[in-house]
Amino acid sequence: MRILGTLAIGVVALGAAAFVAARPFGPGDAAYAGDGQVAGEVEWFADYDKAVEAAKAQKKDLLVDFTGSDWCGWCIRLHKEVFEQAEFKAEAPKDYVLCALDFPNGEAAKAKVPNPARNQELSQKHGIQGFPTILLLTADGDVIAQTGYQPGGAKPYVEHLAKIRTAGKEAIAAASKLEAEYAAAKPEEQGAVVGRALDILEKLGSPAGPGKRIAAVAAHAMTADPKNEKGLQLRAVKALLGAGLADEKVVEAGRALDPKNDQGLLELVLAHDMQAAMMDESGEKMAPFIQSAVAFAKIGNFKDPEVYVGALANAAGMAKQVLGDDASARTLAQALRDKGPKDNPRLDAFLKQLLDTEAPEAPEAPKPPEAPKAPDAPK
Repeated sequence: MRILGTLAIGVVALGAAAFVAARPFGPGDAAYAGDGQVAGEVEWFADYDKAVEAAKAQKKDLLVDFTGSDWCGWCIRLHKEVFEQAEFKAEAPKDYVLCALDFPNGEAAKAKVPNPARNQELSQKHGIQGFPTILLLTADGDVIAQTGYQPGGAKPYVEHLAKIRTAGKEAIAAASKLEAEYAAAKPEEQGAVVGRALDILEKLGSPAGPGKRIAAVAAHAMTADPKNEKGLQLRAVKALLGAGLADEKVVEAGRALDPKNDQGLLELVLAHDMQAAMMDESGEKMAPFIQSAVAFAKIGNFKDPEVYVGALANAAGMAKQVLGDDASARTLAQALRDKGPKDNPRLDAFLKQLLDTEAPEAPEAPKPPEAPKAPDAPK
């Protein structure tokens, strides 16, 4: 079961950005060379391995665009507003070999993708969850930074790339240092190294690449401070959940440390469960997520309104549309109406659809059969 395609109500309620109707782009366009040859003024590779060879030969990093060239509206906007513009064409090739890994829907575009299996392998390796995703990589394949569509056009985008590239390379150096320090530390010294990893992770904007390596050091807080006596475990749980890098051990610790959401951990756990349910094609994680959302709604204590609305709206959409669980959908919708924002027309329409219709009546219980009538006594 593919969950993402079924959540129209929940997504609309969040005011998710609509796809932009625009001309598809892809192999043959001026800024996209499907065979890795020069197209117009810039060179884009559609084959990742050929791009890596070029990056090593030219001693450059890679800019890899995971895109849906014939269906993804934000991909098309990024292409038209940034990649086609002179500012990007002049600046980006100075630092990067450009590579576009396409995931099209149309057969004509699919036929021009040189290695779709390799594209899928790379998508899974890097945990790509939406398009467009832009990865900055070293020629050796280390992730420097991750970004996507940014408004404002080519000049701000080029500046944005420079900023995250600098920060990412600094984070790579910091990750290497932390890994070496933790490996060399005595047991009584490991907590200090974990604390330094948390300091960096809490400030790091993107969890991609070096952030994941730093998070791996920070996760040692679970053993370095098992009872949270130094506060390291709570910091680690919050940072790892916030970065989307929590495993089940961290998730369970979040529930145990903050059962009433006083620290904001429980809502981060709920956001984690929502993402897991939406990405789970089997559908097995949906019902547990809905149950968690209902329990959270009954607590009613939230710190981040966006997390609250997003989680409860999507849970209500899943309950109603996928599972046919009207009772849970109405419970979640009522909680949103009571404590959610009052100025969101899409959310209001969603709640009206769930609440302002009569709940289905329970079927009338069948009447028990009448006891057989005793025969009249003989006269």
